[in-house]
Amino acid sequence: MATRRKTAALLPLALLLANVLNMAGIVVLPKIIDPSQFALFSLSSSVGLFLVAVLYEWNRVTILRYSVAVDPEETVRRRSALKRANIAISGLLLVASCVSYSLSENRYALVFSMACLFAVSQAIFEARQAFFRADFLDRRYAVSIIARALLGFCLLFVIGYTSNNAFFVMCGWAASYAAILAFTRSFGGSSALEPTDWKTFSFLLKFGVGVAMAAIASSLLSPLVRLLAAEFITLSDSGKLMLAMDISQKIVGVIGVSINIITLQATFRAREFGEHDVVKQRISMQIGIVVATILPVVIGFIAVQREFTAIFVPDVYRDVFLPNIAWCMAAAGLLGFRAFALDSIFIVLGRPYTGMVGPVLTALVTLTSAVAFILFEGPSALSFSKALCLGGATGSIASIFVARRLCPFPLDLPNLGRTVAAAIMMFASIQLVHFDHPLIALTVSVAVGAFVYGAILLASNAFGSHKLVRLALARVKRGNVT
Repeated sequence: MATRRKTAALLPLALLLANVLNMAGIVVLPKIIDPSQFALFSLSSSVGLFLVAVLYEWNRVTILRYSVAVDPEETVRRRSALKRANIAISGLLLVASCVSYSLSENRYALVFSMACLFAVSQAIFEARQAFFRADFLDRRYAVSIIARALLGFCLLFVIGYTSNNAFFVMCGWAASYAAILAFTRSFGGSSALEPTDWKTFSFLLKFGVGVAMAAIASSLLSPLVRLLAAEFITLSDSGKLMLAMDISQKIVGVIGVSINIITLQATFRAREFGEHDVVKQRISMQIGIVVATILPVVIGFIAVQREFTAIFVPDVYRDVFLPNIAWCMAAAGLLGFRAFALDSIFIVLGRPYTGMVGPVLTALVTLTSAVAFILFEGPSALSFSKALCLGGATGSIASIFVARRLCPFPLDLPNLGRTVAAAIMMFASIQLVHFDHPLIALTVSVAVGAFVYGAILLASNAFGSHKLVRLALARVKRGNVT
């Protein structure tokens, strides 16, 4: 257990570094390819993620939730069935990618070909990473994710700079997953496949179909919004809107994935082994931690959006990017809260079908609101970013209501209140920072905001921070003595 705690400490750093590299790729790419090419790349990435949700997400989540069973022999059977399913799906998608590329004169056929290639490479890589987490192989997980992100950034930059072609950039991006997967193939135990146990597979599939349906409802929203934007506004303007969506979702995703990957696997095991009181405590903790990390990121980014735009966003994007980034960031925060704090509750409880309520309402309200804004205000990028906020808020409210009906876990209202107060004070403190140079202003604003937010949480003993500090100091003293 002590070893697990030490290696688990690698995960936040590894995820932070990997996602910073991914974020850097999204920031750099618009500087080296045309907005129309970036729109194609962003659209194919979004469609690829949707394909992952439809065809693979059930497999990855099932690996995390059920690949470790009380009976060791059942663990082997479950893993074998999941690996076989991944191989079969990947073969079909690769064929679809080749066929679509042969029709690449059509813009949407080319996008679909790129999306299939992206989906296969990312999904197989994430399945391997899920097995690492299921077995608490934190060091191997960290090495793989950092190496993939570094290679992906290098390939994206080199290919984008030399080709200015979305298809070639996507090939390089997908190749980074495949290369690291090949390198880590021997990690994580034997890859031999046992004979298929249909009873085991049907059990996993019943759970997996619910996961897939919820994932489809969640991930369908992004490509639909992007496709609608490309139809109602120019492709160039839609590419600028997509950059705002990509950056905001990446920033929130860094935080949410880091939290889930650290806390959720232990919750899965507690549920599998029947520790119901522990599950309720961990769910409550999960919600509090998600709010305490996502909220300051969203509010802090909104406070420094102009400085960020001046440094990282090319001039040609700013006319659409700047009016939409705050809306997109707020929407990403709401969607992230639902995805990382609430949707995972239904997975823990083994009730993925019930978990569809939030994603479905999010999609319906978003699309309905977008159409309403277009009809009453005219087509613009703001129609879509504001609609995303309304949909995200509706889905989060619905999900938390249904989750508490299924599992009456406590809400830590005192700590949530401290978090909101600290975030408000952080925003106010950032407004006091004034420098002419945007890089200096951004750096100082982030430092001041982080200090104020952390100091208020520490002073108010939020989430038992005083105890955590005492434990950390005691550990340092023991280290100095030895």
